[in-house]
Amino acid sequence: MAEQTSKTEGHSTPADVVQRLLKTAGVSGVVLCSRDGEVVGHELPHNFTHKDMTRLGKVMNQSRSGVVASLGKVETGDFRYADHRVLIYYFSKGEVLLLCEPDVKPEVTRQAVLEQKDAFDTLMTGVLSQQRKESAEPQAPERAFSETAVEQKQKRWPMMVAVTAILLIGVAFGYWWNITTSLPSAVAVETATQNTVASVQDVSTLEPRTILGLHGSNTIGAKLAPELAKKYLRKLGANRIWMKPGAEHDEQDIFGLIDGVDLLKIAIQAHGSSTSFKGLDAELCDIGMASRRIKDKEVVMLERFGDMRQAASEHVLAMDGIAVIVNPANTISELSMAQLAGLFSGQITDWGQIPASGLTGPVAVFARDEKSGTWDTFKNMILKPRKLSLAEQATRIEDSRILTAQVAKNSQGIGFIGLPYIKPAKAISVSEQGAAGVYPTPFTVATEDYPLARRLYLYSPALPNNDHTRDFIEFALSDLGQQVVNEVGFIKLTVEEHEFTLPQTAPADYLAATQGAKRLSVTYRFKSGSTELDNRALRDLDRLVDFMHQGRNRYRPLMLFGFADNIGENDVNQVLSEERTRKVSTALQSRGLNAKVVMGLGEAMPVADNATSAGREKNRRVEVWISEP
Repeated sequence: MAEQTSKTEGHSTPADVVQRLLKTAGVSGVVLCSRDGEVVGHELPHNFTHKDMTRLGKVMNQSRSGVVASLGKVETGDFRYADHRVLIYYFSKGEVLLLCEPDVKPEVTRQAVLEQKDAFDTLMTGVLSQQRKESAEPQAPERAFSETAVEQKQKRWPMMVAVTAILLIGVAFGYWWNITTSLPSAVAVETATQNTVASVQDVSTLEPRTILGLHGSNTIGAKLAPELAKKYLRKLGANRIWMKPGAEHDEQDIFGLIDGVDLLKIAIQAHGSSTSFKGLDAELCDIGMASRRIKDKEVVMLERFGDMRQAASEHVLAMDGIAVIVNPANTISELSMAQLAGLFSGQITDWGQIPASGLTGPVAVFARDEKSGTWDTFKNMILKPRKLSLAEQATRIEDSRILTAQVAKNSQGIGFIGLPYIKPAKAISVSEQGAAGVYPTPFTVATEDYPLARRLYLYSPALPNNDHTRDFIEFALSDLGQQVVNEVGFIKLTVEEHEFTLPQTAPADYLAATQGAKRLSVTYRFKSGSTELDNRALRDLDRLVDFMHQGRNRYRPLMLFGFADNIGENDVNQVLSEERTRKVSTALQSRGLNAKVVMGLGEAMPVADNATSAGREKNRRVEVWISEP
C-alpha cells in the first residue's frame, strides 16, 4: 500500500506538500527541510528571509535530541513561542515544521503530516539524489546514517539545551522585530533553492492590486481587521496569504495570491478612530474603523456620502468592553464610576484614599493617546459628564498591549483597555449610581449591561464606488466573520443563551415569567429619543430569527421584557416600555417569530445611571429570554 501511495504522489513538489499541510485546521505556517538542513519548501505568515529559513532548517535538524518524544515511527518536538505553538516532525530523510495556533489539536496535525509522509519521503529522496550528483566529495558510508538511537542521543545530548534556546530566541526575535529584510519584493513567499527538485513560481514580479483600504481604530486594526482581511482574501479564492508591516507603526498590508497570477492587497492603517473619518473624507480609504460612534461634526464633514448614522453607512462590527485594569497586587475588586473619575482626573492621588486597594502611595495613571477611540469613549463615559480632565501626570500610550504591560509592572498602576488586552493586568467590576457592580464578561458586554461596554464600528459611504466595500462589510457581519471576531478576543454578535439570576428585588411578574428560563445575549435598544430600533438592533432581528430556527429552539417559547428610564412620570414610562416591547414583537412577527410573553416593566431594573444621557439610553431596552417547551 505504501508503494502505491508513493507512486501516486511521487511527482509532488515542495509547494504541493506545503499547501496540503496549510489546509490543516490551526496551521498557519509550514517549513520542509531535508536531512542536511536545506529548506526545500516553506510558507510562513511573517517576514522571514530565505537565509532565516535555511538557518531555521539547520537548527531543526540539529535539535533532534532529548527534546523530542516518540510518536510511533515519527519523532516530534513541541514547544511554544510568542503566541504560537510549534510542532516539528522528524523523519529519517528530513523534518516538517508547523507553525500553529495555540489551541491546535496535535492529533489533527499528526494525522495530516503522516498522510504526507510518503510524498515527503519521495521528495527528500529526490533531493538526496540530486545532492549526490552535484557533489564531488565521496559520500560517507551508509553506516553514518544507521547509528542506533542510543548512539545518536549520546552525540546530540550535550548540545540540546543550547540549540533549543537558539531556536526559541531566534524565531521569536525574527517574528517580533523582523531583524532582516523581508522576502524579495515582499511577496516572494516561496523561493526555489539549488537543491529543490521542482522549481517554485516566483511572484516577486507581480504588481499588487489594492482592493481595499481600512483606516482608523487601533483597537480594531491591530488584530481583528488583519484576520478578517485574511479570511476575506481566502473567500475570494486566494490560496497563499501573508502579511507585511507598513511604512509606519500600526500599518499592515495583507496579500493574497489567486491562481498564481492575481496578487491582491488590503491596506490597513490603525492610528486611531478619528483618522477613520479623516481618511474617508480625503478618500484615502474605503472603510473607516472606529471604537466609538461618529461625532456630529464628523457626520457634517462626510454628509456628501449620505447620513453616516444610517444603517447603510454605520455597521456595528463587534462588542468590546473597556476594562479598568490594576496591578494584580491591588486587592480592590470594584470601583464606582465616581471613584474612577476621581482616580483618572487626579482628585484621588493616593491609593490610601481607597482602603479596599490594600495599597498606599501615589496612583500611577496610564491612558491611551488622544487619537484613540478607547480614550475618547472612556473620556465621555467617565470624565466628560463630570467636567473633569485627565491628570497631567498620566502616561499616554498608543499601543494597547504596551499599556497593559506597564500596568502589570507597576504596583501603583491603573489604566483602561479593550477587553482582549486585559492580561497580564487584573480587571475589576464597575458600578453606576443606582445599579449593581458588573464585571466585564462576554455576556455582560454583549448585552451592554456592563457600564463600560462599547460598540466597534465600520463606516462606509452609503453608495460606495468600490464593490469590495459592501462585500467585505457583509462578510465581517456574517457568521464566518463573527467567528473571527470571537477568535481574536472581542465579543461576537451572534446570539447565545446564558443562565442569568435575577435579584429577588426584581418585579414579581418578571421573576415568575423567567423562572427556569435563560436570557439571550441580544438586547434591543433604540435610537436616541425614539421608539425606532437602532442599527445594531436591526441586524439582531435577523440574528435572532436564525437562532430560533436552529434545532429544538424552534419549539422553545420566546419572551420579551421592555424597560424605560426614570425621567418623567412612572405611568408614562410604563407605557413607553410596553410600546417598545410591542415594537420588537411586531418586527419579529414579520419575520415569522411569535413571542409568548410581551411585557413592559417601566423604569424597573436599571442597568446604568439615569442621571446621564448614555445611561438613560442603556436603560431603554428590550431583553430577550427563552424557556423550555
